[in-house]
Amino acid sequence: MKRKLLISILLLLGLVTGVFLAQTQSRGTDFHEGALADRTVYTFNPYTILDSLGTENSDLFIPAPAEPDEGWPLIASPGTFGWDERDYLRVANALHQRVWGEPLDNWKLIYAYYKISQCTDIVDNVDSVAISFYRRVNGLDNVHGFWLQPLKGIATAGYGYNSDIGKAIDLDNMKVNNLNSALMISEGVGGKEVRTMLKDSDCYVSALFAPYVLHGYFNSFDWGWRIYYGHNFGMEIDPYTAKYTIIVQ
Repeated sequence: MKRKLLISILLLLGLVTGVFLAQTQSRGTDFHEGALADRTVYTFNPYTILDSLGTENSDLFIPAPAEPDEGWPLIASPGTFGWDERDYLRVANALHQRVWGEPLDNWKLIYAYYKISQCTDIVDNVDSVAISFYRRVNGLDNVHGFWLQPLKGIATAGYGYNSDIGKAIDLDNMKVNNLNSALMISEGVGGKEVRTMLKDSDCYVSALFAPYVLHGYFNSFDWGWRIYYGHNFGMEIDPYTAKYTIIVQ
C-alpha cells in the first residue's frame, strides 16, 4: 500500500514538473518578432535614416517587394553602422509612427534581442534587433514588435495579443538596465577572452532581455539578461542585483 502511494506521489510530481517545464520552454516564443501576426516588411536606407528621423520625410520606410528565395541580401558588412540600442529605439519609434500613427511613448518594453555579428568591436555596434512593446487595451495586452536589420536595409513590423505578459519592466530599480551594462559584466567574466580566441567569421554576440529569463521550479518568471558568445560561452544576468550565472563554457 505504501509502495503504491509512493509511486502515485512520484508520478504526480513528475506530471507537475513536466507541465511546468513545458510552460517554461514555451514562454520564450510569446513576444519576439517571429510570433507576431500580420507582419509587414519595409525597406529603408540605413546610411541616412538616423539623420532623417524627425524631418518631414515620409518615405523613410517603403513596403518591400516579395522576399527573394535566397533571402534578403546583405548591403553592408557587420559593424558598418555603429548603432547602439538608442538608435534602434529611435528607428522603432519612427516605424511605429508610420504603421500605427502614434509614437511609443505609452508602450512598455516586453522583449529585446540584440545581435552583434562580429567580435572585434562590440560596444555600441549592434547589427540587428528584434524588439517588442505592449499596452493593455480592453483586458488584453496588445503587442507591437519590430525586427530591424540595417545590414539588409529591412524592417519588419507586426502585432499580437497576449493576456499574460508576465512581470512588467521596472527599469528604474534595475542595476543592469541597458545593453552596455550587461556586456560590461559578460566581458569582465570571460566574454572578452572568448572573443579573442574565436575566428571573427565564426563569432557573434547575442543578448536577450525578457521577462521570462530568470526562473526556478517554484519561482515566478522575472526579467533577466541571457548573453551568448557564439556557442562557446554564455550567461544569465539578474538585472536587479547584477549577479550572473555561467550557463555555457
